[in-house]
Amino acid sequence: GTGSPMYTGPVTVSITQTLKARAFHVDWTTSGTTTGSYTINVATPTMSPRSGTYNAGQTITIADATEGATIRYTLNGLDPTASDPTIASGSSILVGNYTLKAKAFKTGATTSTTATASYHVTGDLTIPRVVGGGDSSLAVRSDGVLFAWGANVNGQMLKQLGVEQQI
Repeated sequence: GTGSPMYTGPVTVSITQTLKARAFHVDWTTSGTTTGSYTINVATPTMSPRSGTYNAGQTITIADATEGATIRYTLNGLDPTASDPTIASGSSILVGNYTLKAKAFKTGATTSTTATASYHVTGDLTIPRVVGGGDSSLAVRSDGVLFAWGANVNGQMLKQLGVEQQI
């Protein structure tokens, strides 16, 4: 009708929707209505490196190709839901002994399929590594997760683990 927007070129569809169109010309009969339904699917997240065994300290980058998608992940082998933790596309987490699952969500689009990868840390991590000094301490749990507590006024907590610069 006369209240609808006029398009003379391609229409960009970024969410799942149904479009209806008619052609109008002052000298011709108005066309019938054409309808098209478009479903937008969110891309499945990628993980790099893929499943495998890696040295402690290795990071896993999680990314998604769908602009504006929210990536949610789990480390317990369960499929991610809308209430699980988020990670920004292109961000990293430390490798551990776990099954990582990630799924991308976007309002107005079909949620991605679940990406799954299993990771293991090499070396003897059965005994947690603990270091400390002054008023700070660090511990690496057997699954590779780092815990730190105490004062860190001069970056000494990272130096205790041999890290050259703060992350």
